[in-house]
Amino acid sequence: MDDDNLLLRCVVTNTVGSVNSESAKLTIGTLVNITLHPEDATCQPSNPESVFFYVEATAVGGPAPTYQWQRLDGENWADLGAGDTWAGDVTTDTLTITDQVAAAQHLTSVRCNVSSGGSSTASNAATLNIDSRAPTIAPQPANAYAGEGKVVAVFTTNADLYDSIQWQYNSGGGWTNGTDAANTAFSGWTTGTLSTTASVAATHHNWQFRVIYTRAGGASTTSNAVTLTVGQTPSITTHPAAKTIRGSGTTANVMTIAANTRNGGTLTYQWQYNSGSGWANLPADANWSGTRSTSFGVGAGVNYTHTGWSFRCAVSNTEGTVYSNSAVLTINNNPTITTHPSSKTITGAQINSNVLSVAANTRNGGTLTYQWQYWSGSAWTNISSSNNQYSGENTANLSTTASLRYTHSGRRHRCIVTNPIGTATSNEATLTIWEGPLITSQPSNKTITGATTSSIASVSVNTRNGGTLSYRWQEQIGGTWYNISNNQYYQGATGATLSAGGSLRWNHSGRAYRCIITNSAGNITSGTMTLTIREIPTRTNWTQLNTTMRALESNDTGLFRHQGQQRNGGGTMRVEWQFAHNNLSNWTNADGHPSFRITGSATNSELHYNGATSGNVFTSGFVFARARLVDDFGASEWNTNNGNAVTFNF
Repeated sequence: MDDDNLLLRCVVTNTVGSVNSESAKLTIGTLVNITLHPEDATCQPSNPESVFFYVEATAVGGPAPTYQWQRLDGENWADLGAGDTWAGDVTTDTLTITDQVAAAQHLTSVRCNVSSGGSSTASNAATLNIDSRAPTIAPQPANAYAGEGKVVAVFTTNADLYDSIQWQYNSGGGWTNGTDAANTAFSGWTTGTLSTTASVAATHHNWQFRVIYTRAGGASTTSNAVTLTVGQTPSITTHPAAKTIRGSGTTANVMTIAANTRNGGTLTYQWQYNSGSGWANLPADANWSGTRSTSFGVGAGVNYTHTGWSFRCAVSNTEGTVYSNSAVLTINNNPTITTHPSSKTITGAQINSNVLSVAANTRNGGTLTYQWQYWSGSAWTNISSSNNQYSGENTANLSTTASLRYTHSGRRHRCIVTNPIGTATSNEATLTIWEGPLITSQPSNKTITGATTSSIASVSVNTRNGGTLSYRWQEQIGGTWYNISNNQYYQGATGATLSAGGSLRWNHSGRAYRCIITNSAGNITSGTMTLTIREIPTRTNWTQLNTTMRALESNDTGLFRHQGQQRNGGGTMRVEWQFAHNNLSNWTNADGHPSFRITGSATNSELHYNGATSGNVFTSGFVFARARLVDDFGASEWNTNNGNAVTFNF
């Protein structure tokens, strides 16, 4: 440079004057300036992994800078050279580390001396760290489980420092590195997770596994050894067998199963049934017990209706479910009564078929037998063939014969139905036995007085359990029987006693009567009785023949005529005449009196004057007369001439 080696001084001036400084020589050289210093670096032994130190520098006023890397040797810096095999090119701006680096170089301090034009500048120092640590595995693998043929991540680990992973297995012959190609039952041999594939099988059960984490520098750590359990679906060793039981009771261990879990974990059981509509789980309730165990039982609600059902057991573990063979359950029950006999009313003294019936279901119990019984008053008694009151006593239908009468009414009956398993007893049924009425007292012939309300006829009847009796009296007229109604002639036409109604007269005498008595079982006709109706004789006409006579006149002159009728009174009817003189209070029999003569018959009689005779009692005045009829039944009332008198003149 032109200004190189110049002499320089300084002139200092004030108002007084100036002075000069001493002179100095100016020499102009090269300025080296480091713009980027090296930084600390770390690597593993034998594995520098591209670790290097780098420096940047400029040279002002000089040639391009040169570089020399140095290491601190004790307290002094020494240039790196051929003996430092761990260092690469030591005369460039970059100091590389070779694979010869070892733990001995740990904490080595390096710097770069940069020179130009005779000037040099040293960089800041940087430290080489050698990391010789082995990997730390966390977490460690743990024992694992995998199902046969299942893809499962069975072992998972991690480490803080590693460059490679290798899983090993021990199937019994020592530890061997696994590969995906050679060991297809597993995958991920060189990853942190070892998984099973679909090829894993029971042959891999109890294999041991471990993992080795290795650093590039050679440091490695081996994990704990763990065991793989390979489970399979269960294997059924004993299948359920078909069975026959008695129903409507409690039966344990109806069907039983045995199974091997085959490393698949705890076994669970679920019994199933198929009633014809497909398989369904057997419920756990009062009817079914142990439905989730190795054997199930039945309760009282299980009966013949469940016969023919198929049963199987679904056995499960972690790996799945297998089904046992099915087995059929046969359930036999004692009979059940489906239709009980009903109480019934029948007519006695005749054959009645199928009076009481029972229907029963054998419920798989076999052939049914029947035994009818009746209550004797102190015990139930079997009806046998020697009992002539019944038939069909060993069938489902009991019939009665003519020997069963109304006196047996109210008898209770039942049927014992049996099959080989047991018996069932029907409800009781009562037979009400009725018969048509029985006349215990027949009507008898009777004589009554006409125009009265006397009893005509009565009948006594036993209803014989036939219920309410009804009566219908009849009379026979002209050979034909007619129902009698209550009217002026009759009362009680529908009762046990028929009475006259007040208008029944003697001319009705001789009629026949009978009664038809009915109850719910039938009717009966009484015997016939004849009614005799008697009345006292009656006047039919009274005539005054003359009104004036001479008392001393001797002739046979009729005075009065009396006509009458006998009304079934019995015996011979006669007429009686009486007369009274001048008043109606002193009557004297005319029969046998010398002054009078009675002519004609009782039905047509006249009182004649017999003329003057010795002992004539008459004087002038009036003579009154009266007459009546008499028979065995009685006498009619005296009949006068109603105050008309014959006048006698003397």
